[in-house]
Amino acid sequence: MLSGTFILTEDIVRALGEQGNRIYLLNLSKVGEEWFSRELKIYLEEIGNQENAAGIKLKNRYKCKNRKPWYGVPIVQNGTLFFFKRYDKIPRICVNEAHIHTTDIAYNMRLHPGYDEKSLAFCFYNTLTLTQCEYYGRYYAGGVLELTPSEFKSLVIPYRTIQKEDIDRLSGMFKEHESIEKIINFVDSKTIEEDWEDKKITKLNDMRKKLTARRFQQ
Repeated sequence: MLSGTFILTEDIVRALGEQGNRIYLLNLSKVGEEWFSRELKIYLEEIGNQENAAGIKLKNRYKCKNRKPWYGVPIVQNGTLFFFKRYDKIPRICVNEAHIHTTDIAYNMRLHPGYDEKSLAFCFYNTLTLTQCEYYGRYYAGGVLELTPSEFKSLVIPYRTIQKEDIDRLSGMFKEHESIEKIINFVDSKTIEEDWEDKKITKLNDMRKKLTARRFQQ
């Protein structure tokens, strides 16, 4: 469902839960054990002592052993946007209307005053920024590409305020699983095409396609 999502709403999150997806995280980091039920204590004891292939218990593995308590997962402040750090065909930014928290598969983004989150998310899908994603990202098996926080901060996004009807149209394009090229062409028409010559955009787009093809050949 998220593959066709540009704006994450509470309705989408609710539907994910109704489909049996795990969408909730129990935050026990600041709850005293005296408040735990008997069943919860048994569960934590069992799961904490589960061993991996190397015989190391879950509670003694790198991240858990450095936490106090070991099951206290740190809750990172959510953002108005989040960016999935790994992708195959196209990087993804979502507008976080549902105010969800994310795991480490996505980066939270909080904007300075004066910037509109939907406009920034819209502008992200232009040829220049997507080409930079391909250039700065690192490849994994199967053509998967990842951007670290420092690499993501290097991206240039030609920001401008976007009209609601254009944002709604882009959201609809994602929902209808329109082709990547149609999405990019539409965003380009509202961003870099207003300042750049067509031949410059075409050259960048060719570069993006070559970089994308190359990582799938690795």
